[in-house]
Amino acid sequence: MATTASADVIEVKVLLFAALKEKLGGSVKLTVPRGSTVSAVLDGVAALAGSSVSHCTIALDEEYVDKATTLDKPCEVAVIPPVSGG
Repeated sequence: MATTASADVIEVKVLLFAALKEKLGGSVKLTVPRGSTVSAVLDGVAALAGSSVSHCTIALDEEYVDKATTLDKPCEVAVIPPVSGG
């Protein structure tokens, strides 16, 4: 069985909220190498936004995850900024 280059990358739908949503829209799609970490996706979002997103909480397919979590299939990542107020 032959392996294609597309098998080595995955598509990640990134859901955005608050200021990131205002800047980039409700979501963006990124293509990353299979085996990338959530942190690599955040780097891609930060490059698009022109600002850091390291302070955000991350959910992978609707479950909170660590930024070191590895991505091995197409997925949905939510970038959730801190909430303040009272």
